Amino acid sequence: MPIQNDDVLRNYIASQTGNGSHLRVWSLIVTIFGDAIAPRGGIFRLSALQKITKRIGIKDNALRTAMSRLASDGWLERQRIGRASYYGPSPKAATEIADASEVIYRFFPDKWNGNWHFALASNSEEFTAKTKILLHQNNFAFHGRKLAIAPDTYEKSEPFAIPGALHFKVSSSGEPGIESILDDLEFDEDCSGNYIKFLNSAIGLLPVVESIDQSQGLDAMVLRTLLVHNWRRIVLKDVHWPQILRNKQWPGFAAQSLMKNLYHKLLKPSENWLDDLDATPAGKLPSPEKELWKRFIS
Repeated sequence: MPIQNDDVLRNYIASQTGNGSHLRVWSLIVTIFGDAIAPRGGIFRLSALQKITKRIGIKDNALRTAMSRLASDGWLERQRIGRASYYGPSPKAATEIADASEVIYRFFPDKWNGNWHFALASNSEEFTAKTKILLHQNNFAFHGRKLAIAPDTYEKSEPFAIPGALHFKVSSSGEPGIESILDDLEFDEDCSGNYIKFLNSAIGLLPVVESIDQSQGLDAMVLRTLLVHNWRRIVLKDVHWPQILRNKQWPGFAAQSLMKNLYHKLLKPSENWLDDLDATPAGKLPSPEKELWKRFIS
């Protein structure tokens, strides 16, 4: 049965795919495997995948090209049984999925020990563009052109090498004035703008998602996929600071709250749809991992 407000669904698909103009199909496939297939054993039949991509408007030849690219890059592994093709992430890709999931579905680091990582421009002038990119990738925010700061979230408890920067660790207990400069830190402005764009595009989906029932599992799967795909591209580019260090007006809080609400309304009907598929060499997909139901919650 079609979704009650199919125009809204079509408009949202068009807004996220640009009618095919800027959608990277291979990247969408990574989203599908990371979000929905990895928690169910990781193996998925190509014909089952086509049910999702066709509803989004992706042509079969574009899907096959993307699958071939991911296989040749070593991200996917292919198994052929008779006329059916099955795909699953390689061991390296499975590790990448697990690492990315820690960011996508938790968003904020679980812990902060109160200490900081500082980085100073090693040439005593200012960070180069390349060094700034490396610092941003390691969760640093900038204080002027020569200093960058990141909270110690236990993932990098010791200084680590960043070309073009002198890196050292500082205890906040020994430097009580550190917190006073937090308001002056510069984060990536594009990330804040992206959260606002996410809110503006996704807020209209609430009545649509509320109307989805168990007979509309494919539509739930499509909306879930596109929401996660959009969300993933935003949060993986952002720095990941503990929640208590973020400005209360930061738009990421509202965006995450909306994402959590939509995701969990779509989760059951989309998972029920996956339950009914013959998508593995053995037939049905395994039951999902229990951690799936805790996403965006813990």
